[in-house]
Amino acid sequence: MRTVAIIGDSKGIGLALREQLLAGGDRVIGVSRTGAQAPGEYTGLVFDAVAHPCDLSSFTDRLDGLVYCPGTISLKPVRGVKPEQMLEDFKINALGFLQSVQANLKLLKAASSQGGVSSVVGFSTVAVQTGMGFHASIAASKGAVEGLVRTMAAEFAPDIRVNAVAPSLTDTPLAAALLSSDAKREASADRHPLKRVASARRRGCCSCIFAFTCGCGHYRSGHAGRQRDECRPMSTPKEDKRRVLNLGDIESLPQRERARLINSISGFKSANIVATANSEGETACCIVSSVVHLGSNPALMGVVFRPPGADAHNYQNLSVSGCFTLSHVTAGMYTAAHQTSARYAEEVSEFDAVGLTPHWHGKGEAQFQAPAVAESPVRMGLTVAEDLVLPNGCHFVLGAVQWVDFQSEAQAADGFLDLAALDTVCIGGLDAYHTASRLGRLSYAKPDAAPEVRTDFMKGWD
Repeated sequence: MRTVAIIGDSKGIGLALREQLLAGGDRVIGVSRTGAQAPGEYTGLVFDAVAHPCDLSSFTDRLDGLVYCPGTISLKPVRGVKPEQMLEDFKINALGFLQSVQANLKLLKAASSQGGVSSVVGFSTVAVQTGMGFHASIAASKGAVEGLVRTMAAEFAPDIRVNAVAPSLTDTPLAAALLSSDAKREASADRHPLKRVASARRRGCCSCIFAFTCGCGHYRSGHAGRQRDECRPMSTPKEDKRRVLNLGDIESLPQRERARLINSISGFKSANIVATANSEGETACCIVSSVVHLGSNPALMGVVFRPPGADAHNYQNLSVSGCFTLSHVTAGMYTAAHQTSARYAEEVSEFDAVGLTPHWHGKGEAQFQAPAVAESPVRMGLTVAEDLVLPNGCHFVLGAVQWVDFQSEAQAADGFLDLAALDTVCIGGLDAYHTASRLGRLSYAKPDAAPEVRTDFMKGWD
């Protein structure tokens, strides 16, 4: 029999979760300011877990799960948010959650030491990531909850899982004022894809899923599951449906489908803008996803160019000048960068057409004869070392790095450049742009030792 503590189980989602767990044969310790009674293996405690840490060691010797339900819905425009309101929201949503976990950490670890994996579940809101007007105070507090969830997940793994549910508006006593009329209820429902307001029972089910089902429970931690329209497992095991294509199948695909598939299946690729200038100083630039590192001593990069045609202005320029630049694409400029791939007339500079700014490295006679992109956080200038023609007519240009410049705050002491800190993007396929999420830096791999993991990317290695 599992023992689960629910902080705030007297109403709303906490009440629904309590009923579901008891019905499933679990033991529940409920904590609320008003107290509650329920049949079965239930212990109800009257306690303000927000005001004081709630140590449950007098009632159990282990906790298989802890769910923290207290929350607030404080809706005011930014100009009307008062410091005392933000502090109160933070105290209820984030601080109460933190101290509830701290007070019962030994009980959670005790469950893990007995062969299980205990679980902690908190509550966030879709407003943290979506961005909603009038949610400044609550979004800030729930954002802190998500930060705590990820930090706890990192610290407590693999013995304790920590996750959060991030619902939209739910029909509970806390939201009563926002659903007090048919018009309000209809307006709220209309903002959701399934055109309905979620019930506390469905949110309770979602919390239970995050805490204990094997779909999420055994394999996911540090996650804030956003439930905009209905409650369901975020990672329910699915049948492994795979599509298998042999060479004949691939060759028989429609041309554009085949191009999109093969471009996607190679994996994420770096996003760079290659830029050049002709003998008159007229500039050209175009996005590429084919840059590869070829060596560090000497520093070499390789770039694949499509078979050059009459509109291959960049390739024509670098063939004559012998130099080009590469500039990283960021989330703030990816649409402009993508637009540089349009087939502009020769007399039209892509810089001007899409609103990017040329940056010239050096001055006077020392000026590099190809511009970079001023808006880019990472830029480099290269000279053509070799131009290889590939079997499909593409050209693989080897570039010798002549100079680099980048935002220095993103460089670790060991030389590593944290590209995620610079908001650079990568490309999937031909047209899908992605930002990067950090996992960890791993130490040099050795046969006789497991790699060390560092989540502080700036710490570096000796």
